[in-house]
Amino acid sequence: MYRFILYSLWLVLGCLPLNSHAIEVQTLKADTGTPFWLVQTHGLPLVGVRVAFKAGTAYDIEGQEGIATLTANLLNESVGDMDARSFAEHLQDTSSTLRVFSGDDIVGITLMTLRDSRNEGAVTLNKVLTEPAFTRDDTRRVREAMLATQRQQAKNPTVRARQEMRKLVYGKHPYGRPLNGYPHTLEKLTHSDVQAYFKQRYTTGNMTISIVGDVSVDEAKQMVATVIKGIPSGVGNGDVLLPPFTPPAQALFVEQNIPQTSLHLGHLGIDRNDPDYPAAQVLNYILGGGMFVNRLVNKIRVQEGLAYRVGSRFVHNHLGGTFEVVAQTRNDNADRVIALIKDQVRRIRAFGVEAEEHRTAKDYLLGSLPLNMTTTDDILSYLTLMQMEGLGADYLTTWPERIKAVTREDVFKVANRLLDPSKLVVVSVGGKPRTEESK
Repeated sequence: MYRFILYSLWLVLGCLPLNSHAIEVQTLKADTGTPFWLVQTHGLPLVGVRVAFKAGTAYDIEGQEGIATLTANLLNESVGDMDARSFAEHLQDTSSTLRVFSGDDIVGITLMTLRDSRNEGAVTLNKVLTEPAFTRDDTRRVREAMLATQRQQAKNPTVRARQEMRKLVYGKHPYGRPLNGYPHTLEKLTHSDVQAYFKQRYTTGNMTISIVGDVSVDEAKQMVATVIKGIPSGVGNGDVLLPPFTPPAQALFVEQNIPQTSLHLGHLGIDRNDPDYPAAQVLNYILGGGMFVNRLVNKIRVQEGLAYRVGSRFVHNHLGGTFEVVAQTRNDNADRVIALIKDQVRRIRAFGVEAEEHRTAKDYLLGSLPLNMTTTDDILSYLTLMQMEGLGADYLTTWPERIKAVTREDVFKVANRLLDPSKLVVVSVGGKPRTEESK
């Protein structure tokens, strides 16, 4: 009963905000020499550990697309001599939760536990990383669930539009692959394929470790030593390189029998290591990143009344990324909305931004970072990103000054460098406009 009460307390406390105003990142090494990053927080009796690997979809093996996500999904199933159900009960008995995230570049395994259960939690995480069972039954069940997700996503116009846009922007580059692979490759994957991929990619050479919580430095070092025991060394197949070109503008229409069209426009973007990255964030907020105070919303939603949802963003990968604009509108308004989006991109390139827009964008970006760093999981995500991208331990502390330094001239230059309406790939998923005779 005591364990259950502690576990329930952890579920509640894990959703509460931490004090994010004084985040000090410590770059440390365990006694084994393994580097890790630590942020100590003493407001709540919680400890979070995230071990991340360069093992995401970009590293899928040709002909085995989907192997990265399938492998990641199986890490939260049978472990050692415990089947999936026994393992879930074990996590509850040790006041812990385990969450696995799989993306384009990385797979992150996050263990959250109470302070008093940190040593048991570290042992559990080690088992996940060194003794995943990858049973035939688990593989078949998880693979079927992923295939079902693929079928659902094919019917979701928003998801389908983004998937098709990425294919056109990246071409044969690995970033163009869907996270769950393709049906014809996924359905052939076996537990042996998963075991081979895990052995290749889940190594210390592809790994970062982050700890956030109520622990001392020595306690954190002990946890790291326990977590990494038995993980093999190695670097896998190296990094993925972006193609050195921007693809030509293309347009794709996917017909579905629905009253609205989901639009997804995009081309190659910018990565976080680029010196222009802060200016790009200011630019995007003004163009379409602000909630209800941006040019796309003002023109297309407020003035024209053509779309309820419209916005822009820079999506980042380990190398590069995309600039994307999304919108949803009635089928017969789709062409008009596409034209207005391109027009707003042209205008911001031609005339730059107003002083008030510039000030509002910078104020928002300066104030939003603390709001994005309010939980243990938030901070772990940033620490993983900073390590994987080589951003430096001072990235969070120097961010405000870099935003403050962005001038209107910087925004103008980056708009002309990064945005090009003539190169935007346009994907429309929806129904055909009705003819006059059918209205």
